[in-house]
Amino acid sequence: MRRAGGLWPQIAAFDALYVAAKRAARGKRSGHSVASFLERLEPEALQLERELLADTWRPAPTRQFVIHDPKRRTITAVPFRDRVVHHALIAPLQPVLERRMIDDSFACRPGRGTHAALRRAQAFTRRYRHALKLDVRAFFDSLRHDVVLDTLARLVKDRCTLRLCERIVRGPGAATSSRGLPIGSLTSQWFANVVLDRLDHFVKEQLRVPGYLRYLDDFALFADDKAWLWAAKHQVESYLHEVLDLTLKPAATRLAPVCDGLHFLGFHVFPHTLRVKPATLRRFRWRLRWLKAELRAGRIDEDRFIRAVAAVIEHIRQADSLRLRRRVLAELRMELPTEQNTAIHPPCGRAPARPTVWSGAGRSRTTPGGAGLRTATTGTPPTATSTSASAPPARLDRAVSPAHSPTAALGGVIPDRDAVLRDEPPDRPRPG
Repeated sequence: MRRAGGLWPQIAAFDALYVAAKRAARGKRSGHSVASFLERLEPEALQLERELLADTWRPAPTRQFVIHDPKRRTITAVPFRDRVVHHALIAPLQPVLERRMIDDSFACRPGRGTHAALRRAQAFTRRYRHALKLDVRAFFDSLRHDVVLDTLARLVKDRCTLRLCERIVRGPGAATSSRGLPIGSLTSQWFANVVLDRLDHFVKEQLRVPGYLRYLDDFALFADDKAWLWAAKHQVESYLHEVLDLTLKPAATRLAPVCDGLHFLGFHVFPHTLRVKPATLRRFRWRLRWLKAELRAGRIDEDRFIRAVAAVIEHIRQADSLRLRRRVLAELRMELPTEQNTAIHPPCGRAPARPTVWSGAGRSRTTPGGAGLRTATTGTPPTATSTSASAPPARLDRAVSPAHSPTAALGGVIPDRDAVLRDEPPDRPRPG
């Protein structure tokens, strides 16, 4: 495969950095650092362009915190200014990396994800008799920096792009370790994914495994011969150790008939059914209890609560979980106040009627409800927004579409770079 070049002008350009900032700010605009950056978006994008072109940009110190979901993980929070650079780097790099990947790799890639991986795994369980589930031990913490950079150098020949990748991989300040990628960074997900893409090609092209899929560091092999799968496991283990310097997690290795179920991505995958694992269900119930406590305390509003519950319901909806979803929604209805109850799951699939206050001669009305007042119109002018109080809401046990289109989220027209440069005040101090 030919290496890609000419990526640097697409990364270090004002337009690319402007769009990358809009993309990195999705869902995070209320944060102080994000709002400060967006307040001076054009000057900040110009400054990042100067630093990248002059080769003076360096990663800033990060903040780390620990979560338990379900096991202990150390998450690295990258400053927003660095996240903008990450998004600007991945935007042109993503098509280059995707061209190399096999069809049965499902992590990070648009249009794929966990739900598509589960459907593919179930298709394999219907086709083959045995499944071998494997997992890499301490994957992100064990990745060697030189292996990551060597993998990228096989795909990219642009020296400036590779130098930027190296600075991101090595991290801020003096490198204290030659291993590990920070969990929580966009670049870490893509770099880790492309490293294990080398394993994908080994499994598919050299071992000739008939059924194989991978979601980041979780992967499964399918075949009719159990002994052949066990021999393939030893070859995969040798390749990981000798080429990528990684090891398998013995506790997660499982070879069994597909009729016994495949433990994959928080679900039990059977040929003709899909079940939620008990540990996954416990995490979801904890998440719902936390959301209810936040709603009662007033730290989140009703709309955010409904969206969060909808995300949980939509995820477990991938399994055969109709009774489970009904039970979860019934628990929410019993524990929440009446007005929030009807918003979660209104009777007969319709929103509750709200008192109407007329403010004009038959043209507009205001319906109090939710977090504030909602205005509806009864006429049909082309610029009016019509919101009927009796229209059926989005049900929580169905797919929830994104609130905004990607074009709207990116903020429309990109400002002219030269005009921004002319209007920039001289020597204006940047916020710390």
